Amino acid sequence: MVVNGPIRNEIGMNSGLGALSPINYANSVIGRAWTLMSINLGDMRPGATFTASTGTTINYNNMCCAENEENSVWEPFSVRKGFKSGESTVSLFRGWTVLGFNTGPIPRMLQVLKNISGPFGGSFTFVIDPLVAKSCKQEGYDNPMKLSEWLVNELNPRFKRPEMVNFIVVGGEMNPMWVVTDFSYFQTVSIDPWIPKAGIKKDARPLRMPEAVVCKDGSCGISH
Repeated sequence: MVVNGPIRNEIGMNSGLGALSPINYANSVIGRAWTLMSINLGDMRPGATFTASTGTTINYNNMCCAENEENSVWEPFSVRKGFKSGESTVSLFRGWTVLGFNTGPIPRMLQVLKNISGPFGGSFTFVIDPLVAKSCKQEGYDNPMKLSEWLVNELNPRFKRPEMVNFIVVGGEMNPMWVVTDFSYFQTVSIDPWIPKAGIKKDARPLRMPEAVVCKDGSCGISH
């Protein structure tokens, strides 16, 4: 689950340092709420409707974060999917697992995908640090679709559409890290109709919604 737009900062989501870690309250609560909805609405019962042999931590909290729009050299993911700049949205992905944490240039991305075989049917989502996005742009990929097209052209015939390879910019620019998952993009919807006309009501309790949180750099104060 990836959130774009002003709502990220209004509710204190983290898109920077440690965005996929359990540190940020908003990211964690939203991810856990999504899991609880899946358990209850999907009637998840171990051994009956839920048959994972070992399970993963993704089963507990999903992966939920905001995109680091402020430090990305590319358009926000939501804009690439047809939404307006400045519109608050949530994008949903579905898949099984994180396939690897990596560093390295663009050819390394290609090599990782070439090495993946088995049940993964050709949809991949890369979660890349802003440093990686900057490097990609310096290599001539001024938008992620160009990079998706190149990867698709270089890969085996099962890859037919560049839209099956997506990129999300997340991270605190500490290391040029990128994560590849088998998540396929499902849908993006606007959050704006859900926001109360009076705006977001901030929780008075500092533990839950710190008034001092500043998210202009995408880190929501975590790096301070």
